[in-house]
Amino acid sequence: EQKIWYKVEPVPHSLVINVGDMARVWSNGAYKAAMHRVVHRGERLRYSIPLFYEPRFDATMAPFPSFVAEQNGQSAAYEPVRFGDYVLRRLASFYSGKG
Repeated sequence: EQKIWYKVEPVPHSLVINVGDMARVWSNGAYKAAMHRVVHRGERLRYSIPLFYEPRFDATMAPFPSFVAEQNGQSAAYEPVRFGDYVLRRLASFYSGKG
C-alpha cells in the first residue's frame, strides 16, 4: 500500500498481466491490483494492448471458497458485492478525488 514507484527492467519477449480489483476479491486478498504506469525508455517502438474483461453488472462477486480455505481457515476478507454497484462506487470515487 506504499506510494513508491519502482523502476522495473523489461524482460525481453515477455508478457505482463496486471490483475484488477476483482482478482483481489476472488483471491481473498492473495492477488492485489497494483497502481501502475509505463515509462518508455527504449529507442524502438513499444506496443501496449489493453484488454479488459468484466463480469455482468448483476454478477455477485465474492472470494472463491478455495482461497478462503487455503488461508488457514480464515473467514472471507471481502463481503459479496454486486459488480455493477462496485463499479459505480469506484467511478464516483475517481470523480470525487478519492480514487
